[in-house]
Amino acid sequence: MPLRSATQLSPEKHHFIGFWAEAGYAGWLTSMDGAKLFSGAAPSFGVGYRLFSNNFILQTGVEGQYVWMKGSIPEIRRQELMNDNDIPNEQFLMSIHMYNYTDVNMMVNVHVPLLVGYENGRFYALGGIKAGMNVLAKAVSSATMTTTADYEPYIGMMEDLPNHGIGTAPVTSGEQNFRMGLNLTMHLEAGARLDKFKRYKAFHIRNHPYRVYLGAYLEYGMANVHTAVANGPMAGLDLTHGVQANLVPMMLCNEMKNGTVNPLAVGVKFTMLFELPQHGKSYIYDWKKETNGYRKRGGNQIIK
Repeated sequence: MPLRSATQLSPEKHHFIGFWAEAGYAGWLTSMDGAKLFSGAAPSFGVGYRLFSNNFILQTGVEGQYVWMKGSIPEIRRQELMNDNDIPNEQFLMSIHMYNYTDVNMMVNVHVPLLVGYENGRFYALGGIKAGMNVLAKAVSSATMTTTADYEPYIGMMEDLPNHGIGTAPVTSGEQNFRMGLNLTMHLEAGARLDKFKRYKAFHIRNHPYRVYLGAYLEYGMANVHTAVANGPMAGLDLTHGVQANLVPMMLCNEMKNGTVNPLAVGVKFTMLFELPQHGKSYIYDWKKETNGYRKRGGNQIIK
């Protein structure tokens, strides 16, 4: 008689490998006074392993992330008394206006996620942490600087004299390398399993178990990724020979030496998983229910 009633002895487990891609908005929350929110994008691509134990999920792997971040600070106005090199004991008033200041950062990070979650039919949720390490980081600052000089006893107001360092000109820090600290990111994610919906049956791959997911994620960096580096003021001025601007990117400037930077990201995530070969499942069968008893080994006695 065929056996119909059985109780599973151990949880049903499915092992998958796959890949995922994330894209969306990213930002930095900084402690620097006057700095506007640094915002940009942080797409990532990862590969890894996912275990399903009944409806529970465990996921790990490795992912690479590219970060592009842009920020700004308010305009800067200063006035300095300058010595006249041609006339002893004479001074003039130099007015300096620096504006359109931008700070652009480009980084490559590597993350190792450890996530747990639950899947129930068409929908799923994941949460956990990602440990991250920065492998490449570059930054460049730029601004527009306008200078004027008031030499009242002799000439009056002087403007547009580039040979004397007076006028309007773009200034830049040039591209500079920096290093970010280790990051520990909280990751929350929820979405749907697309291959469960009839309209997405085009995802079907013949004779190969697979799963396709689309979800939304939120990430917050719980660790300060800024390292205590101070290479000079963010908008420094050299008044030795006229006026020269010495810009320093935010991640390297004096104003941020003891500051904090916490990454933030939100966006959409696409995941595709392929099931690994499965071993047989362990069951314990209810023989009494199916046969109204069973025969004792070595004899014909029916035990009920």
